[in-house]
Amino acid sequence: MSPGALSLPDGSSPTRASSPPGDPGSPTGGPVGSPVFCPVCGLAAQRLAPGPNGRPLAACPWCGCLERHRLLTVLARGMGGSLVGGRVLEIAPSPFTTSLLRDLGPSQLISADFDPAADGRAVDVQASLTALPFPDATFDFVLCLHVLEHIPDDRAAMAELARVLAPTGVCLLQVPWSVGRPTDEDSEPVDAAERVRRFGRVDHVRQYGGATLDERLGEAGLDVYRFATADVFGPDVIRSLGLMGGEVNWVVRPVAGRDLAELDEAGRGSAELDKAGRSLPEVVAGWLTPVVGPDGNRLPDLLPPLIAASERAVAGERAAVDAERVTAEAHDAALDAQNSADRAAADAAHQSARAAELADRLDELRARLTEQSAAARRAAAATAEDLAAVRAVERAARRDAALWERRYTVLRNRLPIRVAARVGVPLRAAVQAARAAAAGQSSRGRD
Repeated sequence: MSPGALSLPDGSSPTRASSPPGDPGSPTGGPVGSPVFCPVCGLAAQRLAPGPNGRPLAACPWCGCLERHRLLTVLARGMGGSLVGGRVLEIAPSPFTTSLLRDLGPSQLISADFDPAADGRAVDVQASLTALPFPDATFDFVLCLHVLEHIPDDRAAMAELARVLAPTGVCLLQVPWSVGRPTDEDSEPVDAAERVRRFGRVDHVRQYGGATLDERLGEAGLDVYRFATADVFGPDVIRSLGLMGGEVNWVVRPVAGRDLAELDEAGRGSAELDKAGRSLPEVVAGWLTPVVGPDGNRLPDLLPPLIAASERAVAGERAAVDAERVTAEAHDAALDAQNSADRAAADAAHQSARAAELADRLDELRARLTEQSAAARRAAAATAEDLAAVRAVERAARRDAALWERRYTVLRNRLPIRVAARVGVPLRAAVQAARAAAAGQSSRGRD
């Protein structure tokens, strides 16, 4: 069977019917350590996964099927022979139920939905359940799970189910149903919050309760058998298959009187007459007894293939866990290597930035040193020029002093003593002044 995601006419899973305290309808996944075997995919798990709206212990962790799919799978094991070569109608199909019904070997399997595009469904016929485009007495089996709560005129839908069912045909129904409360419905438009509060979902128009559904089905000309899962399955089967004990199911068929009359008129065989003459509880018991025994609690016929499949699944799961661990270790090693490479790259980048900073500072120092060296050379050149000038002045002063000394000597030798005495004083002063000037220039040059 092909696993897939459950989808209903609103594109989601239905809300579970309310159960009173202590009712066996509480979800079960078996006690801790007790595996749950999924009859849909044939695999086992230690614990079921959450279902729609977070409902605990509802979905198979392998294929995603819910309690109603597992229930239908078990029912199908017993009803399969009666549908070989028959005609089957599925309203609002899902991958789970479609593949299951196809495996039962009907001669014709037709799927129908009012608005398949809204949920991305592929159906054979687009039609409302209130106006099915099929002749009377067409189908031997109709599957209608969680559809009626979406339809404002559910009486018209029930009348159509009665019309298209063959005289010996049956229909399996499920709807959200509250124990101990009357049906709450309002087909007039109400806001979304009010619908969710009263009916559980924004696209529901009622919450069934009490005997309303049974009465309306009867008014449509259908014989009704309502049973909870715990009424027909024992606790071991419920626990081991992850069923919901309090989930309510309806099996309906055209009323017996009309069935027998139409069968007589059609000249059907005695086997069909006998099947039509049995009560619906007997029909359901006929489906279940070969599978789970008369008390609904026999597991051996169900478990061996499931256990074998579960062992294969566990082995595969262990291999997957090992592979995941190896992958995780490789990922951690790669992450460590990447972190080391990132750190090395960061260190290298830091060192490179530091080296660039030092190189910039070195270039700056070199530029300053070059500038200072040029300034020193210019200052030295200027000092050398000043020293040369001073020395030139000194040399000129010495020449002047020597000149004046020679003149003094010449004049003193030529003039008479008296004249020399008179002239000698200023000449001597002039010579001394010249010498002093020459000495001063020499001193400044040395400084």
